[in-house]
Order: sequence, then C-alpha cells, then structure tokens
Amino acid sequence: MAKTKTTAKKASVKKGAKKETAKKERPKRSGEVFMIEFEKIGIKPNFNERIDYGDIEELAQSIQENGVRIPLRGHYDKLEEKWLITSGHRRIKAIQLLHEREIYILVPIISDARETDEQRVLGMITDNSGKKFNPVEEAAVIYRLANDHNFTEEQIRDKTGFTKVYICNLKLLHNAPKKLKDLIINNVVSATLAMKVLREEKDYERAQEIIEKTIVSKGTDDEGKKKKITEKDLNKEKGKQNSYSNLRKVFKKFDKHQLTPRQDKVELFDFAKKINDGELSLDTILAELFEPIPDKKDFVDKNQTDLVEEILKNETVGSHSENEHN
Repeated sequence: MAKTKTTAKKASVKKGAKKETAKKERPKRSGEVFMIEFEKIGIKPNFNERIDYGDIEELAQSIQENGVRIPLRGHYDKLEEKWLITSGHRRIKAIQLLHEREIYILVPIISDARETDEQRVLGMITDNSGKKFNPVEEAAVIYRLANDHNFTEEQIRDKTGFTKVYICNLKLLHNAPKKLKDLIINNVVSATLAMKVLREEKDYERAQEIIEKTIVSKGTDDEGKKKKITEKDLNKEKGKQNSYSNLRKVFKKFDKHQLTPRQDKVELFDFAKKINDGELSLDTILAELFEPIPDKKDFVDKNQTDLVEEILKNETVGSHSENEHN
C-alpha cells in the first residue's frame, strides 16, 4: 500500500519535516506551537478523564481532508523522550487511525510546559474545544479539582461556570455505582434523570434498583438494545413500588424515633413488620391472608359432585313437568 501524505496546507506534511522537528532542541516555551511526528507523541498517564470518544472514524476523515485545525496541548517529557498529551485525546486517536493506514501527518501541539497540573485538570473543561465532556466525565474532573487541588465549590463555580446545584449533582454522580454510570454513558438513562433519582432516594443501591427495573420494564428495541427510559417511564415503575417503599420508610421512622404501635393495631403492626423484615415466606403469607387452598384432586371431585347433583336436579324437575302435561 502506497504511503499517503496530505498537503502542507492541510497538515504540514513534508518529506523533510522530520529533520526540521528533530533540530528543535531549545526549551519548549509555554504557548508555542510545535509540529511533532506521531511516533514522538505519548499520553500523559492517569490524566485523561474522557470515556466516550464518539465517532473517531468521522474525525479521522475530517483530519485527512482538512488537517488538524485546532492544535493539541502537551509538554515534552525528557524521561519518556516524548511529547505527553494533556488535551486532544480524540484527535490523537484519529491521527493514530490514519497512521495505521499509512497516512502520515505532523501533529501541531501547543506547549503547556509552564502550566501547573491544576491548570491542566481544569483545562479539560474550560479549554475543551472538541466533543463536550458528558456529566460522568465532568464529575471525575470536579472530583479531582476538589480532592486533589482543594478547590472549594465557589472556586469550581467561578472557574467552570457551573452552577452550585450542578456541582453538587456532579459530586453525587461521581460516587454513584459504576453500573449506573455505564447506563448514562451508553445513553440508556440521561444524567439529569439519574441525578434526580439519586437526589430523591439518597440511597445509591435503591436508586440503581429503581432505574434498572424501569429499564427492564421498558424492554429492548428491534436490535435487542435497551431502550432509553424517560421520567414518565420511571414514575410509572415507581408507582408499582410505592406501597412497599412506603412500608420500608415507615419502619425506618419506627426504628429512628422509637414509635409506639397503636394498641388496637398491634397484630397488623406485627404482621407488617415481619413482611418488611423478610421473616415470612410466601406460603406463610398466603396462609395468614387466605383460607386453605383445596387439594387439586378434592377440587376436581367436588366440581364433579356438584355437576352430578345439578344434572339429577334438572332431571327431577323435568320429570315432574312431563307428568303434569300427561
């Protein structure tokens, strides 16, 4: 397969480009743009919070036709002897795809050598000129700003433009189970709806249980993929569970406030508590609520007996009627 080179205008690819970049030995000044060969580019370890990269194939085609219009960001690491990328992870994946197809381009990188790690982390949100981070990814960045760099909510709000309520929601989302985050990333439930459930339930396991049951009730599409649930679907599913949910809340209040059962409702209280505590089996509950279920054979025999008696009764009535007419 013949090697393909894009035009200098599009991606600054020239036969002598490698030699030119190799001569740059002076210190990399922050903000300066360098044209770097793909082989000399790496990814800064444990830095990138992007999970959903979107359509890399489409981005690769765009870069092949138009070049890298917005430079990546990174800095030269002497130990690695590579430029480590801190911004532009989707673009580098697309460039890698082109490289594998023997389409070679030089990559424009703006040096962030003089920036602090704090500035680089914040830049994932504030300097992101490509595909917007989803809330799960934003939540990971907010967590790092708060825990690794001691940002207050006010500082995060001022730096990112996020509202205080949204920041609180992102913190809540960051602590959610991975399974719930995956449902958001896979677009089975919106982050807004998931965060609403988390706020209302104040219990991660309970919130995940409600969402998963709603997904099961919604079913799958023709391709077997899970359908995206809406707030209407969720309310419908919660309506099915409200009674039992309320029962659980009643006994939480009973334990917390040491409530005293009404004397005329002691038996009902004991029965409800045993159900809530999971002490009663299905057979026990049936026995408590209903008359004994007759044996199937006895039930059939009784039906047959009733049928015979009905036939004999009808025959007797018919016989009397004939005698009267005669």
